[in-house]
Amino acid sequence: MRFISKPDNTKIAEMWDSLAIKRQRCIAEGTDTTFMYVICPHILSLLAEYPEDSRIIDLGCGTGSLTHAIANRHKSVVGLDISESSIALASNSNTHENSDVKFICTSIEEYAKNTLAKYDVAVASMLFSNVVDLNNTISAISSLLVDRGTLLILMPHPVFWPYYWDFAFFNDYNYSKEQYIETDFVISSDTNCGSSIYIHRPLDQYFSAFLRNFNIDRFMEIVACKDFDSRILSEFKLPRLISLVLHKK
Repeated sequence: MRFISKPDNTKIAEMWDSLAIKRQRCIAEGTDTTFMYVICPHILSLLAEYPEDSRIIDLGCGTGSLTHAIANRHKSVVGLDISESSIALASNSNTHENSDVKFICTSIEEYAKNTLAKYDVAVASMLFSNVVDLNNTISAISSLLVDRGTLLILMPHPVFWPYYWDFAFFNDYNYSKEQYIETDFVISSDTNCGSSIYIHRPLDQYFSAFLRNFNIDRFMEIVACKDFDSRILSEFKLPRLISLVLHKK
């Protein structure tokens, strides 16, 4: 684990390119229990409130596992990611016949500049801890949504993760500042998938950025899930994740 200088989108894309195959395999084999029992069910439960013909964009879709799950319930879904390797894997595993599912490799900011498409719901699952320019990205997301469109967010809790990854006690760590950390990408089954970058921001920085373009309707702190086995439940006493439901102003 080490503190690094501010990365750019190219660095973030290269990181996810290197992780893509392992990431897809962990989800396919069911070893990523957090994705199976928390991330995917939680997002799908939030989307259950929206009609099946809602236009949905999955931002930072990675290898498309969540996008495919969304497409099982909704007819029009776009997956967006800056990682070419991830998008290639997502596209190759696209077998939906009754849904309009597309995968696009570009940044959120570039896509917002170059498309006329508007979406009813944007999903940002585990996205913002890899977003380099928070304010510009949120503004771009807002421009992709219809009036009063919805942004669903699930992200690492900025209080919990520094302790989970053991950098909370480093002298260089400062909760109140935006910081960039390179660490092992380890899923809940203790499988090391490679190196990853985590962008730390305090909660007030996130909320200030969100409130420029959105109203916050719901805020949830997530510890675990009742479907986890007792060992995993016993490991997590503090909320690991934050979920928000926002509506465009």
